[in-house]
Amino acid sequence: MAFSLAPVKLSLAANIKINEFLATSTTSEKEWIEIYSDNQTDFHNYYFKNKTGIKKTIDSTENCGNYYVWELSTSSGEVYLNNTVPESIFLYDTGDNLIDSYENWTAPSHDGKTLSRIPDSSGNFSETESSKCAKNQALSPTPSLFASPTPSPSPAASSPTPTPETRLKSSPKIPPSSSPKTSLSGQGNDVLGETTSSALVQNPEFNQSPPPQDSYQSPVSPKAAAIFIVSGAVLIGIAFFIFIWYKKSQESLKINKENDRFEDNTIEE
Repeated sequence: MAFSLAPVKLSLAANIKINEFLATSTTSEKEWIEIYSDNQTDFHNYYFKNKTGIKKTIDSTENCGNYYVWELSTSSGEVYLNNTVPESIFLYDTGDNLIDSYENWTAPSHDGKTLSRIPDSSGNFSETESSKCAKNQALSPTPSLFASPTPSPSPAASSPTPTPETRLKSSPKIPPSSSPKTSLSGQGNDVLGETTSSALVQNPEFNQSPPPQDSYQSPVSPKAAAIFIVSGAVLIGIAFFIFIWYKKSQESLKINKENDRFEDNTIEE
């Protein structure tokens, strides 16, 4: 029995990727497309197609190791990749086989920015600085324009120097240090001043000002305060009226008792 083996066609398609391209070119730079290949590859007569089917044959490339850069051979300013609507790039070999593609992307909004795979040949495309014929690098994060302001020093920082007794109680225990010791009061290197100064140097948190506090706001609104005042005045008036009434009723009761006593004495006589 005879066996026939069909010729096997080796393909390097898995090792070839569209790696980076410049779509939004400046006035002094032409559009270009970078291809990444794990192996030495001859891209002569490979070709690109865009979304509208316009074909661009790769007649020459700039080679930098694994990077192959094809550049528009016409004058600068010519547009091949559409910069205003979603665009697509397709890479074909000389046998019209689709090697790689990146479809329905939108060009960067800034001139000179490129779309690159991060990492090379395997990652997703993202907007980057141009790294033509070199390893792609992700954009550095932009610093925030709304950074938190540094709190202003608290008035407590300018308060009078505490007495030696107070400083001794508030200073933490610090192990002996070989650094020069300075008296806190500035009037000599007494033991108390040396110990407190060393604690201040080695414990920066001691000198930090407390965070600024919001200005005091009364928890009671003016309207509520007026209601409380009026209510208090009414209550005081009622209490005063009750007091006067009670006092008069006691006096009246006393007078009635005196009259009753007088009448009793008159009847007995």
